[in-house]
Amino acid sequence: MAISLGGADFSGIYVGNTEVSEVYSGSNLVWSSSASFVGAVTDSDETSVDNLSFDISGLVSTGDLCVLSITSDKRLDTPNVTVDGMTSTVTSLYPFNGSSPGQALYYWFSDASDPTTITLTSTSNDGGGLTGVCSIYRRVATFENSSQDYAVSGMPSPPSLVAGSATQLIVLVGCLDDDAVPVTAPSGYTMSGQISINPPSGAISTTMVAHKLTTANVTENPAAFSGAGNDQWVAYTLRFS
Repeated sequence: MAISLGGADFSGIYVGNTEVSEVYSGSNLVWSSSASFVGAVTDSDETSVDNLSFDISGLVSTGDLCVLSITSDKRLDTPNVTVDGMTSTVTSLYPFNGSSPGQALYYWFSDASDPTTITLTSTSNDGGGLTGVCSIYRRVATFENSSQDYAVSGMPSPPSLVAGSATQLIVLVGCLDDDAVPVTAPSGYTMSGQISINPPSGAISTTMVAHKLTTANVTENPAAFSGAGNDQWVAYTLRFS
């Protein structure tokens, strides 16, 4: 977004982590800002969550929202997994000990001293057949609410989510066990990132993330992700403002 003042453009102007647009019309100045999707980094590993690595150095700026979604074919004890070296507060949503699939879901608002290559460390049951997406969004500052659902067949179907106090961004996450398939986002959403692993060992999973930039603070009712997968899954809907 650029700033225009009397016909001149100035890009990259921020107040905190909010990029602003200034339009000059006579004696009036109008300011506006909106959330945006920056990009995503993916990784996979056959044997351990400790081997996953997400280099976000070319994407992340201070204050950006980072959402890290991980799927594991093998047992992953999320309460015993930490995101390494973080200064910012990392929130783990729905921590879970198990498989079929194992999953981990984190978010944080980036601090200038955070590492720009994201790694994790587990102290037990570190998974296998792992896939992960670290997606980054700008000009959002608050986690509002979230919901979770799961089933034993079909494609991940993120659940409905009641309105929060405000809305700038909806993020959908799907964790699919035992299938490596291309994925498309539900209607009205845009894919942030996806990745599958299908090694000879048969430790297979797919992680998928989609988003919608919206200020409509209403109940969200997303459809399922589209794809040829048909196995156990977990899905999430997250709201930020």
